[in-house]
Formats: sequence, structure tokens, C-alpha cells
Amino acid sequence: MKTRLRIGFEAKRAFTNTTGLGNYARFVIANFAANYPNHHLYLFTPRVDVAFANQLQHFSNCTIVTPDSFISQKAPSYWRSFLLPALASDLQLDVLHGLSNELPFTISQFGGKKIVTIHDLIFLRYPAYYNFIDRKIYSLKFKQACQKADVIIATSMQTKIDIQTYLGIHPDKIKVVYQNCAEQFAVKITEQEKKLIREKYNLPEKYIVCVGTIEQRKNQLQVLQAYIQAKPSDDLVFVGRQTAYANELHQLLSKHNLQKRVHFISNAAFAHFPAFYQMASKAVYASSFEGFGIPVLESLRSGVATIVAYNSSLLEVGGDVVHYFDASNIEQLAELLKQPLPNFAPEKINLHLEQFSTPHLMNQLLEIYKG
Repeated sequence: MKTRLRIGFEAKRAFTNTTGLGNYARFVIANFAANYPNHHLYLFTPRVDVAFANQLQHFSNCTIVTPDSFISQKAPSYWRSFLLPALASDLQLDVLHGLSNELPFTISQFGGKKIVTIHDLIFLRYPAYYNFIDRKIYSLKFKQACQKADVIIATSMQTKIDIQTYLGIHPDKIKVVYQNCAEQFAVKITEQEKKLIREKYNLPEKYIVCVGTIEQRKNQLQVLQAYIQAKPSDDLVFVGRQTAYANELHQLLSKHNLQKRVHFISNAAFAHFPAFYQMASKAVYASSFEGFGIPVLESLRSGVATIVAYNSSLLEVGGDVVHYFDASNIEQLAELLKQPLPNFAPEKINLHLEQFSTPHLMNQLLEIYKG
């Protein structure tokens, strides 16, 4: 067994994406590099955002690999989709891991271990949320990656089941490895920091927080309807990028004259997210389906009472330490929004969170890479 592995990551999202896929890629790379400095990591990306590069390039066991020829620089997508396997072979890599649902189309040319992480198959389960062309592209990329990979990493048991159901992959090929949220969510924010962030974003003294891109699948309209029905004393704060779906929320706000009670924060610094949770009285996550549900984990790490829709992988992340409701039942959610919520024992929460601990997850990845 080799004591020093050479591991390649298809890491475009780590250097270009500010949301879920990017956060996952940076989480894996940074923590694996920190926990296992004897293994060398090669990070393949067609381009580099300096801010993200600064988070990763200080690890002495990480090498960032970008297109170096005139042709590959002019056609970075071709470099990423077709030339990486040969490059990985030239670098004598032991493993090539696609972190964001895909592997190069020529991955069979690579003689080492081929691994892909699949985050969800929502585009197959709920096709109406995606346009036709995107669905076809995703179907092609996801299916070929799963067929050609030696190991598929699913970020939840729900995703493993979906890979079996929708892509026909044998369950023995699929390993479930959860993810963790950023460590900053477990760090208590000082009162001075809270004061500064409250002033910066003009936050009310008491509020319920709902974090996530404002889109149909996340069901923020139902959250707002339940809030209107519940009439709690706390304000409501939505944190996340707004899509066209947000117009429905703004129309409902105008109808009920609640613009001063309901707040939207669309371009917040990620470093301020722990404060959004820790200053809240409750956090609510009403999505109709998720491949993981990182805001639930962020909320639990932040120590705030958490209300979660009873479905999909949210049951895995929430365990028995959150307050569940039927995503289609506005009255049920309204009751949870207006009533005081009983606290779960800290020991019970910590025990549940152990399965998402970073050292545990990195050890699971190492065993897959070595296996």
C-alpha cells in the first residue's frame, strides 16, 4: 500500500463557484490537504478566482494545474472535458476525483482510480425546475460519469437511492460520505460582532431566518404564507440570492403591507452567515427536496432552534434534533413559527453532529482513495 498518494481533483467549482458545489469542493480540498499533508493534491481548473486560490494555494501539498498550451487556453472547456485524463496519467496520479457531478468524457484513458461525487439528481426527479437543454446536458454528464467511475460518492443516502433508481447503478459501487459545513458556524459570535453585522444589514432585534436561494423548490412562498398566518412577534429575514420566483413573495408582502416586517439579504458576505443564524430566534428550511441540505447543518452548528421540512436527505441531516413539518402543510409550519420550541439536549445534538465531523469525513475519503 502506497504511503504517499498523488490525488487529482477536477476542481473547477472550487475556484469559480460561490455556492453549494464550490463550498463542497473547497471543503474537501482544504480539509484533506490539512489532515493528510503526506499526500499530494493536484487541482485541475480551467481558470482561477484569486480569492478562492488564496484559500487553497497556501497548502504545500497542493498544486494548481491550469491550461498551459495556446489551444487549451483558448478552449478551456475542451481541456477540462477531454484532456485531463492524459494529463493525470502524465503526472502519474493514483486517483482522479470529480467533485461536482462529472468526470471528463475521456476518463477511461486514465489508469488510476476514477471517483465522482454526485450531489443530487433533482433534475431527474423534478424536471419542471430545469429547462430542456440543461436536463439533457446533465443527464449525459451524470450518467457517463457514474458508468465510468470506479466509485461514486453520494452526499446522502437519499442521493444513493436516486442514483440506483434513476441511473440504474449497482448499490455496491456507491459510497455515502456526508459533508460538513464551514467550521466558522460552530464559533460563537461576540456581541460586538453581532452589533456591527446587525447595523450593516439593518437587521431587527428579533427575527426568524430562512437561508437559501429564493427559488420555487425551496418553498419560501410557503414560509411567508405561514408567517402571515402565524403572526409571530419576530420579523422574518430571507438570506439568499433572489430568482424570478422572489417576485411572488414581494407581491404577497405588498398585499399584506408587511414590507417593514419581512427583510431580504441577497449579497451578504459568507463570513457573516454564522451571525445571521446565531442572532435568530429560529431558522426554517422548507425545501421540497434536497440532495443534502447544508443550511440545516449550518443552523444546528450555530445553536439555533431549527424547523425543517420532513422529506429527502433533510431527514438525515436533521436527525431527531430538529422540528419537522410537512412541506405542503402551511398550517403546521405556522404553528411552529408562532409557538416557543422546546430545546433539544446539547449532548443529543452533539452526538448527532459527530457523523458530520470533518476528521471523520476525511478519513472516509482516504479509505476510498486507498481502497
